[in-house]
Amino acid sequence: MCARRSCRPLFRILAAAALLAGCGGGGGGYGGSSTTLNQPVLSPDQAAFETFALAPAALYDAAMDLPFAGAPVAGTSYLAEHHVSLAQSPLAYGAQKATFSPLASLAATLAIPATALEPGRYLISGQILVGSGPQYTLNYSYQGGAVRTDLLAADGVTPVLSRLARDYSVVSLASGQAAPVDLQEWFSPLTFNPALATGFTQWLPGAAFLEFTSTQAGDSYAVFDGAGSASFTGAAPLPLRTATTIAALMAGGGIHSTADGVTYTMATGTVSMVGGVNTYVASVARPGVTTQSFRTYYDLNGDVYTGELIRDGTVIGGNPFAVAAPGTALGYSLDYTASRQIRLNQAAVQSLKAFVTF
Repeated sequence: MCARRSCRPLFRILAAAALLAGCGGGGGGYGGSSTTLNQPVLSPDQAAFETFALAPAALYDAAMDLPFAGAPVAGTSYLAEHHVSLAQSPLAYGAQKATFSPLASLAATLAIPATALEPGRYLISGQILVGSGPQYTLNYSYQGGAVRTDLLAADGVTPVLSRLARDYSVVSLASGQAAPVDLQEWFSPLTFNPALATGFTQWLPGAAFLEFTSTQAGDSYAVFDGAGSASFTGAAPLPLRTATTIAALMAGGGIHSTADGVTYTMATGTVSMVGGVNTYVASVARPGVTTQSFRTYYDLNGDVYTGELIRDGTVIGGNPFAVAAPGTALGYSLDYTASRQIRLNQAAVQSLKAFVTF
């Protein structure tokens, strides 16, 4: 869900995207957590997860909005971390409810904007529900050999987004060792833009990261602010069009998405009832995002709203990364093919903080 931005090329981990991408989040899976209490031992994936997430350890995620070229912009750019710990193992004690810590800046010169990691909105049973955030509250549980995360709504009870994480790898970072390629791509602005950081080799003792694959559990129908604003609160995002219907807009030539650069028509999608709501779903995936998703439109309360669908079983994308493109206007292009997720331990986060030069 990292949309292209033509006005100022920035890297941004958005709330419904990069942060929740495997540690919880995404849409769908609207039932409660699936917990396997009679599983005799931890699977290898669950054991790896617990080495990072089970107290006194903590699972650290980075959130950032940074340029691939030039200096960061005060009031917009940021580099921060927040982390979460589980008090007990889901294997023995069932689903564990945990809330991420507040964002803490990793850059001495940058404050965290109020709009950083805002809660996502999800269409659940005909209603728009607000996900918890920016301090995400999740239920962690074990489903088969995988780690399941259910993002809870602002009420702290209702699941709005669920994902399954598998194929974990624990990667140690020795002092003097260059960052592995996957880690460089995850933090692409820091490793690509020489104005932002130096080093990425002097790791503190014990530094390590956790790498894994996350997949969508259940269809997710997200709802966006139709005005294209970067900030809105509450369960009432601005509609895309007022006092009209999907049918009327399609009859008038379709609905143009500026973010996608596509005009959606009945030839490029279908309309059906989803949870009691008349919904248009595009048949072609959205461009410029790392997770395959499909543009949606909803008939709600006499207006038309917009959003996206991530289908059950979809592999959640990683962070887009910069690739040098000499001779172009920007000097680089963005690659959206990354699909692995990365989380850090405390020593790796402190190392990262030391690499930053702004």
